[in-house]
Amino acid sequence: MSDIDSKISLESLAQQWAKKHLQNLQIDTSTQESTGPQNLSEILSPAGRQKTVKKINDSLRSVSAQAWNKTEALLSTRVQKHHINAKIINPWEIAADSFKIYQKVLDVYIQQATIQPLSFRGTSQDEQALGIYTEQLAPSQLATVIGGEVGALRRKYTSIDPKLIGYVSMQFHYTSQMLIESLTPVEQVILSAYFKVVDDYLYMPLERAYRAAAAHDYNSPVMSAVQQLLPRSTQIARNICQGIIVLFPNYNSISGTLTDSVVKISSVRDVEMFQVYLWV
Repeated sequence: MSDIDSKISLESLAQQWAKKHLQNLQIDTSTQESTGPQNLSEILSPAGRQKTVKKINDSLRSVSAQAWNKTEALLSTRVQKHHINAKIINPWEIAADSFKIYQKVLDVYIQQATIQPLSFRGTSQDEQALGIYTEQLAPSQLATVIGGEVGALRRKYTSIDPKLIGYVSMQFHYTSQMLIESLTPVEQVILSAYFKVVDDYLYMPLERAYRAAAAHDYNSPVMSAVQQLLPRSTQIARNICQGIIVLFPNYNSISGTLTDSVVKISSVRDVEMFQVYLWV
């Protein structure tokens, strides 16, 4: 297979995964804040983006420390249970690595103000307005910029001990959660799409899947199978999780019941992760 075919195979899966992000974005239209064109235009203008990024940067260091406390509280019992050498867990290094990734994400967010001018095509409906923006959001661009770095970060920690990735991914997860809480509802929806890219590349072996795809012809049966499964992976995961809820309606985890929003989100992600391993 030629280098061009390899690149097409790799980019095809990356773009499909990015497109899936947009399809799964949701906005709470019950909020009193207008999410129509004018409001979105203000938020997504260069000045608006700078304002959003400043809010995140102002709280990033303190939030990072709080996130580590939550991560350590959640996973501290796993150190002994899974025979992890506590000396290889360096919270300062993990926090520093996560800080660099967030800075890169925010850089892309600001840059997109100039390379992706906003046009709303005259709609005034909340969901339509946000939907038009998400079409232009192109998290595939972020995946291109950030995917390699996050993949390298994943390899760095899994090469020391595969179980370390749990600490790294939870640090990012909690940091993103707390950063999002400080934003307006519209900013939350938009920035969640960016942070979700980082989450996915940390939790899932997406980079491995892309590299594996590069070894196949674009029209090979293997590639065709994965291309058909990929856009359906979220719905497959949701159906499986719903089936588990029916089977175990009274089950409680540390974070809550299986029907709690935070548990459902992480459960769906874990089932998607399992699917990605199958693709690899």
